[in-house]
Amino acid sequence: MRESQYRLYWSANLLSDTAQWTQLALYAWIIFQFTDSPVFVAVYTVCRFLPKFVVSPIAGVLADRVNRLSLLRVSQFTTFALSLALALAFSLGVYNEWLLLGISGLIGANFAFDQPARRSLLPAIVGRRDLLCAVSLDNSAFNLAVILGPISAAFLLGTGGTAAALYAVAVLYAAAIVALLFMQSISQVSKVIQNASVGTHILDAFKYLRKTPKVSWLLLVSFLPGFSDRFFVLFLPLLTNEALGITNASDDQMALIRGLGAISGGVMLATWGQLDFRGIITPLALACAAASALFILTPWVALSLAILGAAGLLRAVLSSTATTMLHTSIPDGLRGRMMSI
Repeated sequence: MRESQYRLYWSANLLSDTAQWTQLALYAWIIFQFTDSPVFVAVYTVCRFLPKFVVSPIAGVLADRVNRLSLLRVSQFTTFALSLALALAFSLGVYNEWLLLGISGLIGANFAFDQPARRSLLPAIVGRRDLLCAVSLDNSAFNLAVILGPISAAFLLGTGGTAAALYAVAVLYAAAIVALLFMQSISQVSKVIQNASVGTHILDAFKYLRKTPKVSWLLLVSFLPGFSDRFFVLFLPLLTNEALGITNASDDQMALIRGLGAISGGVMLATWGQLDFRGIITPLALACAAASALFILTPWVALSLAILGAAGLLRAVLSSTATTMLHTSIPDGLRGRMMSI
């Protein structure tokens, strides 16, 4: 029962994450083709990610008050509908960059509801004993999607054109919905006061963080490496070109090596899922920072590639370990709000 539920959950995550990363690359390319302006691509990035940060506190409250599997299904269907709408607009020739920016903003806001619902479901599916293994495999699916997304976008654009690529993204989201629909209902143990206001729920979450420094520390450790990691990936081409003299043609190869390192870390933890990694959180965070610094400072390409793979592996181990510890520390009634941070 648990194994089949988790397989459906994992498959839905892989399909949805692959669609998301394909969509990110595809929309950025379309925006650049419309405007021939890197500034507009930056505006697109803001439109995609800023609404998520604004809506996340409310999304976390909702994930604690309603059935999380139902919320995830609705969120996925909304993303599918928005993606399909843009594909239809391209087919009909009634599109422009402003429509794409608007839909991107709506998809970004919708993902704010997706994340806490998705992450909060996992402990109820697999149980405490297999949690580290499940989290590690889930993170491996995410890192695989990060690799597959841009490759898929380039392949779809090259073989079928823009409209076909947009429809393909919508199909991936639809496939994720099908996997979620096959999942059986999951019970949700919650002590949330249903008649309290949204503001009260958000305030309760901050009170909980103030009273539990361990959870606050784990959230910080989870957030900062991931935040810096995104900037590291964004500036990877600049760093490689400036420091190592590597051409743009090698950027994809370096991103692939980093992603394969992260997948290896996830698989390693899934294999060692019963081990206790609680004492290595802080050393892992320091090791992640050191690996990024060494990559920037080393003048040798071969060593830089090795460090890059190690950085991806360390990041995956840190993320999986910290997330597992968060799940085992947070009460179910607060899980959605904590996972939205």
